[in-house]
Amino acid sequence: MTRHLIDDVAVGWDELGTDLLDDAPPALVNALTSGEHWPSRTLDHLISPDGSPPARMSVTDTTADEQEMQWGYVLHKEAVEGISLLHEDIGPIVSWSIDPRLLPGVENG
Repeated sequence: MTRHLIDDVAVGWDELGTDLLDDAPPALVNALTSGEHWPSRTLDHLISPDGSPPARMSVTDTTADEQEMQWGYVLHKEAVEGISLLHEDIGPIVSWSIDPRLLPGVENG
């Protein structure tokens, strides 16, 4: 997951697709996506104000507002954590081993 989300992308993601689920059991993929498949899209065609090549952004408490970020995700070795930057809420920390269909807000197929 770390390789896909961080190492193999030049700048960042515009949208994460179902390719994140490529190694998941087919029944789980169907339950989470209703059988739909779409690719992740990277942030391409970015133009920086000074014309230099785009670079990854470092988000800190100080820069989050000026970068208009709404959510941040922290990849821990044992889990992923979602952080709402709009509401300054942290967590929950969700174990990589949890069945995502058991998470609140995810419809069970």
